[in-house]
Amino acid sequence: MPGLVLIGPSPPDYLKEVIEPLRAQSHRPDEIILPGFVSADEVAWAFWHAHAYIQPSFAEGFGMPVIEAMSCDLPVACSDSTSLPEVAGGAAVLFDPTDVTDMAKALEVIVFDDVRRAALQAAGRVRAKTFTWERHAEIVAGRIREELARVRL
Repeated sequence: MPGLVLIGPSPPDYLKEVIEPLRAQSHRPDEIILPGFVSADEVAWAFWHAHAYIQPSFAEGFGMPVIEAMSCDLPVACSDSTSLPEVAGGAAVLFDPTDVTDMAKALEVIVFDDVRRAALQAAGRVRAKTFTWERHAEIVAGRIREELARVRL
């Protein structure tokens, strides 16, 4: 079983000049898998079979993978920047994406601290349930009703 799977596309130069050399320097390079782009079904399979999820983004529009991971019962660690802290809502370990030591500490928590891991999984399940299409539709409908009532005044 791999120790780390880095799913997603990467610019070829970055992969060749940064990721591959770092992978080669690791103690177990054969346990670091770089599949690149994968299908939605493969991503779902990866979520359901992973031990934990980390999102080390510097720029993130919303952070849907964090919610997807939580809905698959994964403990999550993510960047303390962009939209991720708000999306995680206290159900993830946050870290500074520019600080490798901070990221490593977050990984240690979600992988090795069984008590925190279980608490994060429970909090993640609750948090993920707040991001449903039904809940979104209720919020949008409520805002439309509020705006219609305001306009009619």
